[in-house]
Amino acid sequence: MFVDMPSKLLNIVSDYKMNLIEVRTSGELKFSNPELESLFGVCRNFLNGGFDMLSNSNYANTKLSKEQFIVAGQILGIKNSKLFLKQIELEAEEINMCQALQDLISTSEARGKAEGEAKGKAEGKAEGKAEGEAKGKAEGYAKRTLELAISLLDVLTDDIIALKTELPLEQIQSLRQQYQ
Repeated sequence: MFVDMPSKLLNIVSDYKMNLIEVRTSGELKFSNPELESLFGVCRNFLNGGFDMLSNSNYANTKLSKEQFIVAGQILGIKNSKLFLKQIELEAEEINMCQALQDLISTSEARGKAEGEAKGKAEGKAEGKAEGEAKGKAEGYAKRTLELAISLLDVLTDDIIALKTELPLEQIQSLRQQYQ
C-alpha cells in the first residue's frame, strides 16, 4: 500500500505488486521466455565482465530483436550512442549484440585515437612555436650583444666590454683579434 496517499487518488492508482530483478545476479533465474533469457544473459555477461566476458560466453553470437537491442542498450547505459542506434537501423530483424558492441568499441577507440593525435599535434605545434620563438629571441639577443661588443672595441677595454655585455672575456679578446 502507498504511504500517505490521499483517498481520492487511491481509487485511481492501482497498487500492484512488482518484482524487481538485478541483472548482474540474474544467472540463477530461469526465464520461461527464451528471448528474455537471451536479453538478460547478454546484459549480465557484459555488466559482470565487460566485452571480454560477453565475447567468451554462451551469448557471444546471440541474436537479439530490435526491441531487445534497444532494451539492452538502455540497461548497459549506451542508449545515447549514435553508432549503437545506427546499428539498429542498419541490421535486419535480429542483431548480434556482441558484434554491435565490438563495432561500438572499435569506433570509439578510433575516434579517441584520432582526437588524441589531433590534440597531440596541436600541443606539439604550440610547444614548437613557443620554443622557436624563445630560441629566436635568444639568438637575436646574442647577435645584438655581439654586435654591441664589436662596436665598443674601439672605445672601451676588454674588461669593461665583458662586464657591460656579459660576454666572457676570452670571447671579447677573440673579437678584438678578429677585428683589428
